[in-house]
Amino acid sequence: MPFNISKLKKLRELLAVNRVDLYLICNPLELRYFLDMEVEGILVVSQNKNYTYLITDGRYQHQLQNIENNNVRVVLANNGYLKGLSKLVTRYQKGKKLGVEGTISLELYLKLKNEFKNLTSLFLIRELRMIKDREEITRIKKAVEITRTVINGIRNKAIGKQEKEIKAYLEYRIQSLGGDGSAFSPIVASGANSAYPHAYPRDKKISKFLLVDCGAKYRGYCADLTRMLFWDKIPKVIKRAYEDVIQAKKLALS
Repeated sequence: MPFNISKLKKLRELLAVNRVDLYLICNPLELRYFLDMEVEGILVVSQNKNYTYLITDGRYQHQLQNIENNNVRVVLANNGYLKGLSKLVTRYQKGKKLGVEGTISLELYLKLKNEFKNLTSLFLIRELRMIKDREEITRIKKAVEITRTVINGIRNKAIGKQEKEIKAYLEYRIQSLGGDGSAFSPIVASGANSAYPHAYPRDKKISKFLLVDCGAKYRGYCADLTRMLFWDKIPKVIKRAYEDVIQAKKLALS
């Protein structure tokens, strides 16, 4: 399992710009951004290239065996991440400015602030993630491809089935086609239920038309597609509404 060195390099450039000596990353989504796996813990990155630690616990010990080949040391803190972090950072804290990615709970931030007085909250990972690299774009495209295949596949299956059944089928097919799972809980709504922006699937059987809003997650990256499926002649009022939306979209983008 490779550690993403290029992303780490870009983060260090931002640390230099913001004059941050040590940076703490605690959110599992942001840990995956660097590690390409789901893991809990705290990644400690220094502006100095020789200092990167992942504080985690024994559940991930074997999954992380190859990470130390990339100058990232794994520290098992089975008595708690904060205790492990305190021991690690104390050696480097004097005169150092610490930063933490701001996508953490207030409770965790206050605990960190109580432990490290010179801590500041930033959003450097969010800034990095605004620009996707080639691998990220490939994964997003794959997530979209899986989602399209799944939605197209229900056209001959939905009539007579309950909304809940089609929701379950969508989730099953996403994984069977190689996805991690659903990016969010799928919306499957027929008839009057489709008028609600976030309708919850019911026991009601599907007939005539169906709104589907779903997305696959593929290796950490998500798709989100909405489609209206019809099994009968499309009513003129719906056609007109569709054309109005398309025209509004063109005007907005022009």
